[in-house]
Amino acid sequence: MTHASRVTLRLPRLEDYPAWRALREASAAYLSKVEPDWRAPMDQESFAREVEEVEKAAREGRGASLLICRPNGQLVGGVTLGPIVNGAAMLGTWIGLPFANHGYAVRATDAVLHIAFDVLKLDKVAASVLPDNDASTRILEYFGFEFDPSRNLVMRVAGEPRLHLVYVVRQDGWNLSGARRHVYRSDENAKAPVETPNYRQIPSRPARNGI
Repeated sequence: MTHASRVTLRLPRLEDYPAWRALREASAAYLSKVEPDWRAPMDQESFAREVEEVEKAAREGRGASLLICRPNGQLVGGVTLGPIVNGAAMLGTWIGLPFANHGYAVRATDAVLHIAFDVLKLDKVAASVLPDNDASTRILEYFGFEFDPSRNLVMRVAGEPRLHLVYVVRQDGWNLSGARRHVYRSDENAKAPVETPNYRQIPSRPARNGI
């Protein structure tokens, strides 16, 4: 069993296409049960356009769509933070099937919240989750997210409209969460390196869970 003691978050590159497509295809049945329906083309040309758009959003400080990689460079998933609106952003994460339940989502969430609150100085971050997705809910609660009953969403998953619960964490809630008191913050090896131009990389549209 693989345990994630460290992850790297970075912008996608053109050369990531084969690994990205292979992981998305291998995980399609698994991800289709939890992701909002995602119909974007998976051809190389479309991927190249997406990479260009993500890089532009990063340069302009509009958001981040990052790949999650193991220390050896192996792709395990992706995380999106954005768009930024009035000091707030949405968080979206996907982990490929071979790497699910190995701790990568926890490490990636830790790193992204560090960017959101310590670097970008956002006021709050929100995330949506299916009511029966206990694993994702536990991760959100661990990092100080609280259920916001005023912001429930309905999105299609596997072709069916599904209720999504919205959880929100603010700067003070994250500071007081168990994550901030945990060994993650005292173990320098647990801090995920983030290879970005200036940390300002949140996409110009809501998380699609694509790249």
